[in-house]
Amino acid sequence: MATFIDPVVSILTADGKLAGPVLIHIRRTKAFRRAYPSKKPTPLQQKAMNAFRYVDLHWQQLPRATKDEWNHWRSWEKNFGYNRYQRLNIPRRLQALPLLVHPPIVVPP
Repeated sequence: MATFIDPVVSILTADGKLAGPVLIHIRRTKAFRRAYPSKKPTPLQQKAMNAFRYVDLHWQQLPRATKDEWNHWRSWEKNFGYNRYQRLNIPRRLQALPLLVHPPIVVPP
């Protein structure tokens, strides 16, 4: 004897993408979302992504001692040396300035 599966019931209990729309089944609730097409980044967004990628690769090539310098620089902040390095060097990369390899030394007045 063949088993019959109701297609409407199958669709209503589905999770995931189904030829365009996204179906979500969460604890006795069902949702239907339209999948948004991915858009190409604008030239300005592409430039920012390239700067991030460049600075990230540069960070990965730094020696451990230099990374430790960045970790100890402004250590009262809750972020890590990687974040401080990125925050200073991505704008420099976007302005075509050389990257800071070591954290800046600020002399108190």
